[in-house]
Amino acid sequence: MTLGLATVVTQDPLHILPAAAAADRTLLADSNRDGVADDKDASTDQEALFLPNLDDSSRRCVVTQADLTASGTATDTRLAACNDAADEIVNGAEDLKDLAPLRLRPAEATGAGQIKADTDKVRLFVQRAGNWVSLGSGGVLTQQELKDGVELRLEGKDLLRNKAVWNGQATVTVTRPGGVTESVKLRVAPALLQNDLRAPNTVVTSKGGSASGYSAFLRDLQAAGANAQAWHGDTWAQDTAEPATASVPGPGGTPRVMRVVIRSGNYDTRQRGREWFQQRGPGLAVVQHSPNQQTAGEDTSLNSTGNTEGLPPYPGHPNGRPLWGGASRQMDANFQSLLSAQYDSAPIKIDTDWLGVGHTDETLHVIPSKNKLGWTFMVADPRLAVKLLRTADQNARLYSDTSTPGQTVREALADSTFLADNEEAAGHIDKQIAVLLRETGLTDADLVRVPVLWESESGFGIAAAANPRDHFIPTPGVSRMAGKYFGAASASIPNGISLGGGVLALPKPHAVGDVFEKATTDALKGYPVTVRWVEDWDYLHRNRGEVHCGTNALREPTNAAWWK
Repeated sequence: MTLGLATVVTQDPLHILPAAAAADRTLLADSNRDGVADDKDASTDQEALFLPNLDDSSRRCVVTQADLTASGTATDTRLAACNDAADEIVNGAEDLKDLAPLRLRPAEATGAGQIKADTDKVRLFVQRAGNWVSLGSGGVLTQQELKDGVELRLEGKDLLRNKAVWNGQATVTVTRPGGVTESVKLRVAPALLQNDLRAPNTVVTSKGGSASGYSAFLRDLQAAGANAQAWHGDTWAQDTAEPATASVPGPGGTPRVMRVVIRSGNYDTRQRGREWFQQRGPGLAVVQHSPNQQTAGEDTSLNSTGNTEGLPPYPGHPNGRPLWGGASRQMDANFQSLLSAQYDSAPIKIDTDWLGVGHTDETLHVIPSKNKLGWTFMVADPRLAVKLLRTADQNARLYSDTSTPGQTVREALADSTFLADNEEAAGHIDKQIAVLLRETGLTDADLVRVPVLWESESGFGIAAAANPRDHFIPTPGVSRMAGKYFGAASASIPNGISLGGGVLALPKPHAVGDVFEKATTDALKGYPVTVRWVEDWDYLHRNRGEVHCGTNALREPTNAAWWK
């Protein structure tokens, strides 16, 4: 029997020995979290940590062009199943670094022993004759290995997906001759979502080619300083995956970090998202939620990851919090479980039912600030937008410098539907803000309000473009709420991408002249940001998206040493 970490007992329950002194422990994990398993770990009972070893250190997982276009979900399942943890070998020196160190110190032994993990979510390796030999979830240790001591490793075979199914823990137990046992506990590292305060290493966008407005969009994005790689086949690169990072202590105090790209909750309907598997390699894993089935009330639009954000750390939430939208419309329940499982903090949920696409990035964006949190929200403000129109040239035509000019300012302000739509949108955004302020401790004065005009679904005249946003279509058989849906009429300024050095690449609003642009730069005075405007009207905006929707990024970890 075993009573806690490194407790020594006999097979006879009437002869339980005192807990082993630190010097007597023989089974060691990296309990002090310094990146190695050594004698120092004998003095702490803290859980050691391990990575979900789902990258491809030897680049053995091949993705063909046929894989990218194959119908059905069998291809998705097969691609996701190929990773370092899917085989019984250590895939080179880099893969070895992704395994948690264990060590068995020398001790007297009268025969062979056993080592076993209490979950099939991990795999054990033992070093024999210079080679790493898989023991699966448990196996035999020879008498000589018990006497001489031996190096061991633990491999995490999956990330935490649902705490009700697996809590992320693994207990490893060594049983010596006579039934004496020792145990150590480990825990899988969470895959923490990125946040927009962290600089991107890589910005991903689509290879739109000859699509209307694409060249202007890519030109401005790159001019803003984005290291933009145009490899993605999906126009809405943001909606195919939400990148995260998992990390554990490494030798010398440098965390061992693995990028974990979490495919969107509707991966089964976004085949072009398979291109992330082509990026899989050393230190970059790609995962998807499971099982692959629609859940009651699921709306595939909300499953797209433009609806999912990671908030930066703040008091009470040292690893940040996930944020997503919905109300009567909901993301897939399995996808919600996967994201929630990475955090001790509950997600923040705001109402995006009123939005046609239904994503959080349509109305808000995290930006750096000099306030108590170090960050705040930029939020879309329809009332400010209407107020600015009242001071603008009344004869000017809305969106006059675009391919789809609208009515004059005077006509818009005399249009009761136009005014009612913007006031209704403002009311919905008020409710979102109330939740965000309550959950973060920010105040209304902390917010940066920028002008955005809105229109109801019946007014979606500018959406009649060649490439409509495919996830705007609801899941067959799922009833959407009654009433109107809204989309941005002027380009939604918050729906941009944060780049390094405080640069915000924001969609050029095209309301009337540069009135909205000037109001935005004025609102951001005193904030540690620089605005770069990106032309996205024809390529993205007319299809119900903006700069953020058409890009994705691999960023620095939210909190690489999260365990501290």
